[in-house]
Amino acid sequence: MTLLVDTSVWSLALRRDTIPDEEHVQALERALEGAELIVTTGVIIQELLQGFKGPAERDQIIDRFAALPLISPDRHDHIAAADLHNLCRRSGVQFGTIDALLAQLCIRHNLTMLTTDKDFSHAASHCSLQIWGLTPLTSDSPVHDDVDALLRKAIDERRLIGFVLDGKPRIAEPHDYGVIAGEPRLFFYQVGGESRSGRRLGWRWAVVSKMSEVTLKDRTFKGPRPAVTGKHVVWEKLYASVSTRLTSND
Repeated sequence: MTLLVDTSVWSLALRRDTIPDEEHVQALERALEGAELIVTTGVIIQELLQGFKGPAERDQIIDRFAALPLISPDRHDHIAAADLHNLCRRSGVQFGTIDALLAQLCIRHNLTMLTTDKDFSHAASHCSLQIWGLTPLTSDSPVHDDVDALLRKAIDERRLIGFVLDGKPRIAEPHDYGVIAGEPRLFFYQVGGESRSGRRLGWRWAVVSKMSEVTLKDRTFKGPRPAVTGKHVVWEKLYASVSTRLTSND
């Protein structure tokens, strides 16, 4: 495992009053002792230097990070980070610009994020970001055949589904089911249940492998709705859609 250690963990580790048995700091210490490889990137160094005062602390940070491999984002990373930010926003997850870029670097370089920032954990529900301490979601995460068949049937017959996502029970109109960024996803309109944001109604995204207790309801819905952007996204593969009648079984 190769770790990208977020500013939140470095800040804890560098503080004199840090609780010694804090699990993230312990994981960092084990990695520094050789258990794992650690890499970093420029914005993390910059954030740390901006947060600590005095020349001694500045020199200590620069000295410590000089030994770590440095990865740098390119044009592709900035574009992909913007896409990830927008995807999270449409799903009701607040995800900052810098956080989206760090997540994209982790995804691209197959890194595990060591962080105490819950925003990364929330974003991981919508992408293949691997978080230390959480079960990693890989791009080839399987979708159970029963769930796959149920989603296709629900969309074809325009029937509501029930499921649990992020620990919240939901009732939804499934509109599009396919693959984006190598992962099966569902674009749905929530009509009941709960949500982490507190908004019960509206458009949402779900990584299908993160959905549990998926059930097919008897109640039907009329069909397509206008999306927030006025159109649905471009899919790598589209398995089923209420807006498009597919002729192949893919």
